[in-house]
Amino acid sequence: MNEGSRRSRARRMGSVPGGQCGTSLKCLGRSRLFRRLKRGAHGQLVELYAARLVKDGLARQGTWRCLSLVGDLLSWIARRRSTVADLDERMVERYLRGRARKQSIQPGDRAALKRLLSVCATRA
Repeated sequence: MNEGSRRSRARRMGSVPGGQCGTSLKCLGRSRLFRRLKRGAHGQLVELYAARLVKDGLARQGTWRCLSLVGDLLSWIARRRSTVADLDERMVERYLRGRARKQSIQPGDRAALKRLLSVCATRA
């Protein structure tokens, strides 16, 4: 990996130039993925979910994976013309079955989406 791509990857993952950045909301603010999701239609939900990830102490890569998964789920919900209010465990299972046809489901994916359901429940 060359130096330019290493810096680019570090920026996407939320590292501070010249040092490592632990997972915090401040560091997440440097993540392009987090900023893009936060600017979307469900920005407040994404912020609450990210705060939960920080509270749970997930590492940077785990946080990125969770946010990426949630972003994909939110896109899937929009394509189905559903709303986040319709989100429940059955819908999450349908999403995961569809996702499994395209790519493998990672061990933490179900837990990440259950965490999202928990955030939605406390928000309601």
